[in-house]
Amino acid sequence: MSSAASFPSSLNMYLDVHNRASDEKQRQAAVLKFPSKPVAFSELVAALTYAFDLGSSEHSGHTLRTCVLGMNLGRCIHLSQEWMSELYYALLLKDVGTTSNTVDICELMGMEEQLCRLALRIFDWTTLTWPQIRFVFRHAFLGKSFPSRLKDILRLLRNRRLVWRAARQRAVTSELIARKFGRSEATIDAIRSVDERWDGSGGPAGLKEYEIPLMAQTCAIAQTLESLETIFGRDKAVRVIEDRSGTWFYPGLVAVVILMHEEGTLWNGADSPNLMQEVLSRDPSPAKMACDYDAFENICSAFADMIDGKSHYTFMHSQNVAVLTEAIAREMQLDEEQITSLRRAALLHDIGMLGISHSIMDKEGPLTEQQWTAVREHPRHSYELLRKVRGFDDIARIARDHHERLDGSGYPQGLTAENIDLPTRILSVADVYDAVCSPRAYRNNVEPDNVLQIMETLAPHQLDVECIAALKRILAQAHEYSFAP
Repeated sequence: MSSAASFPSSLNMYLDVHNRASDEKQRQAAVLKFPSKPVAFSELVAALTYAFDLGSSEHSGHTLRTCVLGMNLGRCIHLSQEWMSELYYALLLKDVGTTSNTVDICELMGMEEQLCRLALRIFDWTTLTWPQIRFVFRHAFLGKSFPSRLKDILRLLRNRRLVWRAARQRAVTSELIARKFGRSEATIDAIRSVDERWDGSGGPAGLKEYEIPLMAQTCAIAQTLESLETIFGRDKAVRVIEDRSGTWFYPGLVAVVILMHEEGTLWNGADSPNLMQEVLSRDPSPAKMACDYDAFENICSAFADMIDGKSHYTFMHSQNVAVLTEAIAREMQLDEEQITSLRRAALLHDIGMLGISHSIMDKEGPLTEQQWTAVREHPRHSYELLRKVRGFDDIARIARDHHERLDGSGYPQGLTAENIDLPTRILSVADVYDAVCSPRAYRNNVEPDNVLQIMETLAPHQLDVECIAALKRILAQAHEYSFAP
C-alpha cells in the first residue's frame, strides 16, 4: 500500500468477500439479541440528540426542548398526524450537519465555536446594532495586532452574506446525513431549509416567504425560542421572535407563538424533569418504526459522519476505524454479536469529541496541559452519551476504554491489562493505526508500513500483540486482493 488513503477500499473489498460466505438471515438473527425489547427509532435518535447539543455548542437538552416547543406549536395549528410525524424528526435531526461548518465559521468570525453559534442565533447580521458591535469587539480575533484585528472586525461586520455562508455547508451535510436516517423528503427539506429567512436573507438557497417550507419555519422558531429563553427568559425570547416577524419568521406563525405564550401553553413540557420521556410521548407514530438491524447500522453510520465532520483532520476516521475493527474481529474469530457491537462502538467511539473545541482539534502546535485534559475527557463524554441508549451498555463501555493501555498509561481511568477485554483491545489497535496513518495539523500522515513498525514498538506493554498480528495479516490479504486479477 502506497498511502493511508488506499487501505479502506481494499479492506472493504476483502470484507465483502468474507461476508458473502455467511447467511444474512442468521447473521441478523444473531445480532438482534440486544436489547430484549426492540428500541423505537425515536428512542434511539432522541437519546443521541445530546451529541447534537455538544456538536452545535448548545446546552445539554437543547434539541429535546426544541422538539417539545416545536410539537406544541405544530399541534396548535392543527396539522395532520403525518405532517406532525415528519416535523417530529425534523426537530430532532435539525442539527445533524452542524459540525461540518465549524472550521469555516470559526475562521470567518474569529471566535470560539460556542460564541460563533451564539452570535449567529442572537444577532441579525444583515443589519448592525450596538450590542452586536460590542459583542464582536469583545470576542473576535483576539490575539492579533490592533491594526490586523480592526481590519478583520470591519470585514466581519460588513459581511451581509454571513448567514448564507454559515448555512450552506451545514445544509449540504445535513441532507446527506439525514438521508441515512431514512426520513421523508419533507423532513429532509425542512432540515435543509431551517436557516432560510422570511425576507430572503437566510440560506443556503435564499428562499423567501412561502417558498420556505412551513416545517422549516416551525423548527427555526422553536430552536430560536429555546436558545433565547435560556439566555434572556421567556418573555424576552417571545419579544425577540415578535421583533423578527416578517424578517426572520412567518408572521402567521409568530402570531401563534404570541397567543400560545399569553395562554401559557407554549412552554408545556419544556421543564419536564424527565425530558427524554416527554419527547418520546410526543412521537405521533410511536409504533410505526422499530429500530431494526439496518436502522441501527444507518444511525450509527450517520453519527459517525457527524463526528468526522468536526475537523478536516478527522474526515472518515470513524468509518475507517469501523472497517479495520470489523476486519480484525473477524480475523480473530469473534462471534457475530460481538462483531456487531464492536463495529457500532467503532463508529461511535469518538462521539465525545463533539465537545472538544475546534481550536484544540486543529491546533498546529503542542497542546497545553489544560487542553490535553479536555482531550482526555472525550472517552468519558462518549460513555455518558452512549449509555443513554437502551441496549448500548457494552458499546458505551468499549468507546470509553479505547484509549486505555495495557500498562495503565492510558486514559480516562488508567485501566491495566486485566481490566481491558479483547473487543476494546481490537478497537484500540484500529484507532491507533488510522490516527497515525492520517495527517494532523501538527504533522503529515505516516506511511502504513511505518505505522505498523511504530505500533510494534508499543506492544506488548501498551497495545495487544495478537491484535497487531491480526491487523498485519488482514492488511496483507487486503493488499493482495486489491491487486488480484
